[in-house]
Amino acid sequence: MQGKLIYEFGPFRLEPAEHRLLRQGQPVNLSPQLFSLLVVFVENSGTLISKEELRNKVWGNAFISDDALKVIIGNLRKALGEGHNGDRYIENVFGKGYRFISPVRIADNNGDSQGHVQNPDLPPRRDAANATDLVNGEPLANDQGLAEPGAETPASANTGGTPRGRVGGNRRILLGSLGALIAAATLLGLGFWFRSNKQNQAHVQSSVPSQQFSLYDFEDGEQGWVARPNRMISRVFSSDAHAYEGKRSLAIVFDSAYSRKSQVYIEYPPLKAGRVVTARILCPADNQLSTIAWFVEDREFTWSNDWQPVSRLIPGGWNRFSVRIPADAPTPLARLGIEFTADSVWKGTCYLDAVEWQ
Repeated sequence: MQGKLIYEFGPFRLEPAEHRLLRQGQPVNLSPQLFSLLVVFVENSGTLISKEELRNKVWGNAFISDDALKVIIGNLRKALGEGHNGDRYIENVFGKGYRFISPVRIADNNGDSQGHVQNPDLPPRRDAANATDLVNGEPLANDQGLAEPGAETPASANTGGTPRGRVGGNRRILLGSLGALIAAATLLGLGFWFRSNKQNQAHVQSSVPSQQFSLYDFEDGEQGWVARPNRMISRVFSSDAHAYEGKRSLAIVFDSAYSRKSQVYIEYPPLKAGRVVTARILCPADNQLSTIAWFVEDREFTWSNDWQPVSRLIPGGWNRFSVRIPADAPTPLARLGIEFTADSVWKGTCYLDAVEWQ
């Protein structure tokens, strides 16, 4: 099958090439990380995928702990609405990995179903009538008349003789040709199986978008983020009031006594040296902040940060912050977080979302 593959399962339509997921024709907002994970699951529908395989196919060399993977898959289940009306999509096989259990169909651009996704570990079915390559849509070599390389077609030595002798000779010739034909067809079938299997695996790898992934999306809580004590920030919590991606973000509440500097952070984030870490931060337009710094701190208390005056930010909107971890930074890092500088006391809430790195 050529062109852009489109998959359908339940009420969903997945278009990997367009990075689009539709539910009954309506777009579903997924982060790049969750979309890549869904593509891997759908293209391997019915196949048990180990945690290590998921890490390699979606995140490459990035470190993702089992706990983080569990949270991310939970977010994907929530985005698909698993559990509503008894719908189930992802099965957890204890101690082994995960399996996508919803039937998956391949559809054309008009939405017409073309067939079911096959297990990539099994050879695709062939049409015995026309021997068509189901992966490339091209005809295979004609099986008729094939023989072993270098083999000669046996000639009838009995040009005269009795009719019975001629019949016996023809029968031997026919059986010999049939045996050669079966052997050649077997070799072709094996070659086709290895080739198509390799192409299927290559397609799975190539169809996963190479993009940023979000480990901290706050869909299921604070994910270890805390406020520095005895500062203007009293608490943080997962909130549905605003979201850059998904449905929730981390609310950062300013309602304590004045302090010029306040921080929220996570300790020992699973980041590697040389990575670029980005985040989206939203603060209300009527805040009393002067600067915001998105920072990483290593174990030797060395800072790297993206420091921005609030006057240059979009008031009441999502602003992008980015910081590169030095290539020689000792890891694991001590902290990843935000430092707010305030001119005076104020009460309000800022929001953090889509903490990503590549």
